[in-house]
Amino acid sequence: MPSATSCSKGPNPWWNSTLYRKNLKRFWPIWGSYGAILLLIPLTFLLTWLDRHDALDLNSVALDLVGFVSPTGLMLSALWSIVSAMAVFSYLYNSRSVQLYHALPIRREGLYLTNYLSGLSFLVLPLAAVFLCILAVEALTGALAVGPLLQWLIAQVCFALFFYSFAAFCALFVGHIVALPVFYGILNFLAFGMYQLLSELFRQFVYGYYGWPAMSQLAQWLSPFIVLYRESGVRMGEDGGYFFTGLAAALAYALVGLALSAVGLLVYRVRSLETAGDVVAVKWVRPVFKYGVALCTAVTIGIFLHQLFRSLLPGGMWPLLGLLLLGGLVGYFAAEMLLRKTFRVLRRSWKGALALCLVLTAAALAMHYDLIGFNRAPSRYDVVSLYLEGPYTFPSDSASHFGAHLTDSEDIEAALALHQAIAQNQRELQARLEQDRYSTGYDPENPDQTLTQSQTVYFYYDMADGSQLMRSYDLQLYSTDLEDPNSVASLLNSIVNAPGSAEDAYFSGVESQDAFGNLVEASLQSVYDAGQQTYTDLDVLTEADRNALLAAVRSDLAAGRLGQRYLFDDKARNDTCSLADIELTFFKTVTDTDQYGQLREHDWSTTVTIGLQTTATDTIACLEELGLIDGTHQLTTHTEDMLRSPGDPGAADTVQEENSSTEEADGGLPQVEAVPLD
Repeated sequence: MPSATSCSKGPNPWWNSTLYRKNLKRFWPIWGSYGAILLLIPLTFLLTWLDRHDALDLNSVALDLVGFVSPTGLMLSALWSIVSAMAVFSYLYNSRSVQLYHALPIRREGLYLTNYLSGLSFLVLPLAAVFLCILAVEALTGALAVGPLLQWLIAQVCFALFFYSFAAFCALFVGHIVALPVFYGILNFLAFGMYQLLSELFRQFVYGYYGWPAMSQLAQWLSPFIVLYRESGVRMGEDGGYFFTGLAAALAYALVGLALSAVGLLVYRVRSLETAGDVVAVKWVRPVFKYGVALCTAVTIGIFLHQLFRSLLPGGMWPLLGLLLLGGLVGYFAAEMLLRKTFRVLRRSWKGALALCLVLTAAALAMHYDLIGFNRAPSRYDVVSLYLEGPYTFPSDSASHFGAHLTDSEDIEAALALHQAIAQNQRELQARLEQDRYSTGYDPENPDQTLTQSQTVYFYYDMADGSQLMRSYDLQLYSTDLEDPNSVASLLNSIVNAPGSAEDAYFSGVESQDAFGNLVEASLQSVYDAGQQTYTDLDVLTEADRNALLAAVRSDLAAGRLGQRYLFDDKARNDTCSLADIELTFFKTVTDTDQYGQLREHDWSTTVTIGLQTTATDTIACLEELGLIDGTHQLTTHTEDMLRSPGDPGAADTVQEENSSTEEADGGLPQVEAVPLD
């Protein structure tokens, strides 16, 4: 029997007050429980007032009101919205009840509007009643915060409009009541979750992938609960009162909710009555559901199994592709079983499964071999600036982890040349990575050995059109690469040692000592004491001496005599770098804002560690004038320390000091020789 799209007309075919009252009476536990929870707000205010026997603090009341909106009010709206939608649209999921309802003298539009407004009333009417209760309690307790109270009401109504409209929208696409909360919950987080999974997949297949800012932003806005939770907060205004920060986002989603309710009406007009009991009730949505489930399960199961058995699987793309195909087939046939309500789906569905496998394989090959030119460096004319970050360099001090914001045209062109070299040598670089990643250290008895170093380089581009472009490259570099001036290692080495970069690396580009803070402590760490035959630390005691040392350090940094960076722990690095470090501690009082936007003052300090090098003539001369370096206290290079006889006193201390210094620079991971890195 063909399904009807409308029923016979009654006195008011667009509205039925009897059905509306019946819904309110029948489902009173829903709006009753929601209202009872909300009544805790005025009850708390009242009990607090009775306990104190005086007027409540206005700011405290305002903070409690706007603070309730998120996360408590947000979670309540999201949960009670789906419960309300399940209640008022439950008749759609049973053949007998759906026929009964559509036999009433109400048009389909009338049925939809009556039930839609019924469920919305379950949320809005308790809010209105509690609003009046809070207003009365505030007036009674002498803390009448009308502004924050209105913000609370508007935000909660907006939450109700969106989440309930979204739940009602989902209700019209499913034919089974159990499927409704499942779809509602998944769709609230699907975009964000899939972006995270796809990003991990791209990192496995696409060399250089790090993130996609535009897609990340879109995925977040398509995940309503996450955005509303993120945007919601409490701030202090200029008048000292508190206000809710997420009102604009709540209003925007409320408008989206109204649009979804209108689309739901259009879907309801053409929905077939015979689909009651089906997982998906709208015919054209079924292939979207089937292949969507297949894609989601392919990515989820594939990545999960790949991470679980990563140590047992060989390298390369093929093991991961096999797991993706396995997950895709599981999801595809599971979706087919749900849609057809039978386990016998192989004979009728194998062609679609084969097409899915071919598409997944083609996509994996295109990503792995970069058939779309993903790694091409952008045009110089499209780049405004970029931030280059990542390579670890020697010596192990405050500038070990390189990071620089490049705005000068020559610096940007140098970074683009590095990016282009990585793209041109992509296959070779990937082949190196398929072997074990490890780093080797210098052996003074074999100074000509080829050293290896694992590096990761990040490119963050600010483009002329306002967008951002991000790339991340894992590199396995060899010291012999430095012999070729056009190699990735040589280009990277020229960037980390660009003129003027050393002082920026240590002092973060601050122009003067006054802007950076007061130099309150200075010391020479790990200087060799020939008398005690051990390593010791010496402090610079007076302010004048500290300032003189700082001036000498900056002079050497500006002239390039200090701050030379080394990509490899090679002979040049060990012959030039001393075990001694200079530590400079700066202090100042800063003013910023707390979590509520209120100004505050607090003390701030930082310590800069600079590895001393034998070429730093001004610094060494200053240390000699200060008496920190003399016949007893001597500078020792890494090569001299390694060549010192193991039986000499202080040799063990040397190893201990060097390991300690390296651990601090590497975040607790000591630099060791020929250790594979995962």
